[in-house]
Amino acid sequence: MSEQISKLEKQDYLTSRGMFDDRMYKMSIKQLKQFNHKYPESALAEEVHFLQGECYFYLGRYEEAIQKYQAHIEAYPVGTAGG
Repeated sequence: MSEQISKLEKQDYLTSRGMFDDRMYKMSIKQLKQFNHKYPESALAEEVHFLQGECYFYLGRYEEAIQKYQAHIEAYPVGTAGG
């Protein structure tokens, strides 16, 4: 996974995150999926993946949230947050 984050990549992440923070979960899911497609090796991929699960959870789409959380655990069993 690349540790370099371009300005455009960071801006795309912040747009997605801003939508999440503003409780615009459906729009955030769309942006997060686009981010994953555009930056599959991003250093932000773990956070983006987890946020997708959170969006589904807050939308009350619990089965989809569980699927995303399970996929997240499989993809990042130890996690990279915090070093």
